[in-house]
Amino acid sequence: MENSRIILRILIIIAIIVIAIVLLVFSLMVFTNAFKHYTNEYFAVIGLPNNHLHSTVIEIYGEPINVVQNDDSDRFFTIQYDGIEFVMTNTLSGNAFVSAVRISSPDFRFGSRAIGVGSTREEVKTAYNGRFHNIAKWLERHLFNDGRPVLNGHMFERPDGGFTIIDGITWVEFYFDEDDKVNKMVMYNNGP
Repeated sequence: MENSRIILRILIIIAIIVIAIVLLVFSLMVFTNAFKHYTNEYFAVIGLPNNHLHSTVIEIYGEPINVVQNDDSDRFFTIQYDGIEFVMTNTLSGNAFVSAVRISSPDFRFGSRAIGVGSTREEVKTAYNGRFHNIAKWLERHLFNDGRPVLNGHMFERPDGGFTIIDGITWVEFYFDEDDKVNKMVMYNNGP
């Protein structure tokens, strides 16, 4: 009788441990997916849907203030609006798509902390290096990386004093003025 009780207690403890491990792993997976990116909606904030085509930009923003040819090959050009510029790349098929967006207007705000032009250096650091974000990045790199180096969520300080953030396939650069406030953001679709 006493042996049965001991075995039952051991089985209950094992069941509790197994359930706790399953809940922990599930929580870690949900946690890292929820916090590994600051925002997944960079291009949606500026009004662009998934297709970042030249025609879509013109549809949404209208005729540009200025169009600047970036090189002699006609491959890159910039269309300029008040406070925002779109760097376009021509493809061999004749279509042009957005490869980068330069923002100098405080009208565009990103993520739950509303980071954008006018935000301080500390606000940007907190948004991209907050406690939850750092834990999620660490978990993703060490538990869910499939043996490959993971760059999602990395924040680099550039030699010019600005920050570059790799957030999924989007790279975001922050440039600061002499008061350590963001004076320009550059977003790259699929990295620079």
